[in-house]
Amino acid sequence: MTYLLDSNILIFWINNETVELSKEQQKILTYPSSQLYISNASLHEIALKVRKGNNPFNIPYKDAIKELLKRVQVLPVKNEHINEILNVPKVFPKASSSKPHGDPFDLLIIAQSINEDMPVLSTDAYFPFYPKLKVIN
Repeated sequence: MTYLLDSNILIFWINNETVELSKEQQKILTYPSSQLYISNASLHEIALKVRKGNNPFNIPYKDAIKELLKRVQVLPVKNEHINEILNVPKVFPKASSSKPHGDPFDLLIIAQSINEDMPVLSTDAYFPFYPKLKVIN
């Protein structure tokens, strides 16, 4: 089965902090037949963090990316993915909030997951609020 990994999952995984992941997520990451993908959006998001001086990995960034690319395939951002963002509903995870969840990296990963019909592994509290999204949390 194919799975898309959210940025937070790959950071925990590379940092060997799998205790932060659910048992199902841990099983998928270690199961030999799992086909694992990361979005170019995740690589973009992490590179921006590193540029600001906030390397989320416990090893140098380039070493982390090299290790990651041994384990996963990169899902390139396609026009269909960008267009799918228009179909992603606005969700208001906090009842008192008038502002919807709108992280641009999350929205692109959500759109990719929906468009590719690929479940996404995430620890993000907002993801389960998206009705068409298959989330493994």
